[in-house]
Amino acid sequence: MTPNGERIGAVIKIEYIDRFDQKSSRTVRVENLSKTKYGIYLTAFCMLYHAERTFRLDGIQSLKDQSGKSWEATEYFGGWIAAIPELTPLRGTSPVGVDLARPGVLALMWVQTAAPDRDDGPQLLDYIRDRLASKAAALTEDDEAQWAYWLERQTPTFDVASACVRRLGKAERALVDATVARLIASSPDRVRRARRLKIGDA
Repeated sequence: MTPNGERIGAVIKIEYIDRFDQKSSRTVRVENLSKTKYGIYLTAFCMLYHAERTFRLDGIQSLKDQSGKSWEATEYFGGWIAAIPELTPLRGTSPVGVDLARPGVLALMWVQTAAPDRDDGPQLLDYIRDRLASKAAALTEDDEAQWAYWLERQTPTFDVASACVRRLGKAERALVDATVARLIASSPDRVRRARRLKIGDA
């Protein structure tokens, strides 16, 4: 453990419950800890899947260190949590399904940013879930964390959004139109942007 409480490289055993109440036991190697507006997340290399995974800290039901000592997750990472800034980025690769959902998401984001003061992140995540579900793919809580990180870093222009709309298939276009209808409900500026892209019922 470093002086500021980091536990990078530590191998721990965790009992984890995701947002679907699915329980799993994992042995992981700690890589990073992040604070986001969606919660505190642990990024770690999972020995079960032989890949990097992200776990929401409040989903960790129990934790044991290499000596077998049991901890509460917030206690084990307490010094590290206190040392990092209020908001820090998640580290990792592009989120699952990014190629499937990217065109619709970028078009929706361009409409959304006409009224950036409103937090419509959940609506964008709903679109992503529906898009992946249409291809028989599921979005886990770990995936949501990566998507939230990815969304925070996108600034699509009109040209990008317009090109994305042209790429939409019929089923994807229907999902985009339904999401746009919710986004524009209380924003005239968003209505104008939706009309420029010729999406939704605007």
